[in-house]
Amino acid sequence: MRVGWIGLGAMGAPMAARIAGAGFETVVWNRTPSVAADHAERHGTHAVSFEQVARADVVFSCLPTTTEVIHIIDGVTERSEPDAVWVDCTSGDPRDVRAIVDRLEARGFRYLDAPVSGMTRGAEAGELTVMVGGPRRAFDKAEPLMRTFGDRVFLLGPNGSGYLMKALNNMLFALNFWASAEALACLSDHRVDPVLALEVLNASSGGSNVTRRFVGSEVLSADPTPAFRLGQLVKDVDIAAAILRARPVPPPLLGYTRDLYHRLLDLAGTEADARGAFGAVQEVHG
Repeated sequence: MRVGWIGLGAMGAPMAARIAGAGFETVVWNRTPSVAADHAERHGTHAVSFEQVARADVVFSCLPTTTEVIHIIDGVTERSEPDAVWVDCTSGDPRDVRAIVDRLEARGFRYLDAPVSGMTRGAEAGELTVMVGGPRRAFDKAEPLMRTFGDRVFLLGPNGSGYLMKALNNMLFALNFWASAEALACLSDHRVDPVLALEVLNASSGGSNVTRRFVGSEVLSADPTPAFRLGQLVKDVDIAAAILRARPVPPPLLGYTRDLYHRLLDLAGTEADARGAFGAVQEVHG
């Protein structure tokens, strides 16, 4: 099986490397050719033209938004094999699914939306959670490839299910991150060591996945490994908020989360990491 990979950013590069490392022939393409050439040299992939990537048996894309995905697909002039599958690992917008499905079906592909959770270190270790929407037949073909970078792979439902799951997951992450930042800021104001406070939270009912796996390593660590960009998180929060607002009774708490994070963007900027966002939460509340 020949695998094509489009998009070698912070997540795409280690995910493609995991596929190649598992023994699958992997061809890669990036909008910056030197990035693909470097990936090939470091990970044993093959940097090829976009047309060659699009002729692979299974094509993966991992791009900033579904706008870029649609633009890339519009450049595909021919399909690969009759049984070709396109797997999009972008944290995308489920409202764009119809446009993507129509374009890919016209080019002979079956399509899976398959965003991931677990940040760069999870991608490097093959420990991502993969949230998949699409037809079972396409999933069965692509699943062995997804399991090279994900130790938890879920087929959730029809196309769009994966995108929606990721958007709501990140909305809940954002809510938990904000609440944790507020609590630790309050404790610090009262001269409680935040590192010790975090240890207590993580041993108590107030702890969460955010406090146990994120705040310590990304916020309080003396040597954090940045794996957080505020602009990307807010993009997913916006997607979730738009879908939630369309419900007959929009959920008030999750809707308010969007408003809070837009205030945070104004203060910290789109490139803020976890530590910068944490500090900006403190500034919001004086």
